[in-house]
Amino acid sequence: GQHVSFALDVNGEIWTWGDNNYGQIGNGQIGTSVSTPYKITAISGVKAIYPTKWSVFAVKTDGTVFAWGYNANGELGLGHANAVNTPTQHTTLPEITSAGGVYGTLVTTNDKNYMFGMDQGILGLGLSANTLLPKNGPNITSVLTGTAATRTATSATSIISWGINNAAQGYEIYRGTALTQFPSTPSSTIGAINSVIS
Repeated sequence: GQHVSFALDVNGEIWTWGDNNYGQIGNGQIGTSVSTPYKITAISGVKAIYPTKWSVFAVKTDGTVFAWGYNANGELGLGHANAVNTPTQHTTLPEITSAGGVYGTLVTTNDKNYMFGMDQGILGLGLSANTLLPKNGPNITSVLTGTAATRTATSATSIISWGINNAAQGYEIYRGTALTQFPSTPSSTIGAINSVIS
């Protein structure tokens, strides 16, 4: 995460320290930074942590998903836009294998992409309103997100990208053209790739 660190110990406990502007420390508080490692007591038995910029997703050994942190536009996909400062179980997501972005783009174990949060074309769903619950995106093999754009590699070894294009984040970046309108739904840009970085 941004200005915050997370560590997962051998016992499945999460330790965290750093900024807590949005409750990402998970200690029930917002705004008070933590300068020494703090063990999150509200969750245990964790096998993976996936921090986004200001939010956190964790997967327990039984496959259940927990989320906390920034949620002003529904970035946690919990069905609301209220502050979440302690790990909260996700009832709609299956076990995930990655998470990225400010806006909560996730990849599940079956290569499905679930998206939620603030949408200005950033989610690739063609919507203008916030999306508070996970919605299916395209089938993908990997995902990388920026602050206002998302790029994925599909199983057909091509890159698709979408989002805001005020700085040519993706749609025409390889052609050097900054479009005034970035696609609000996935648009293929280049093909024959093995991975993508942002």
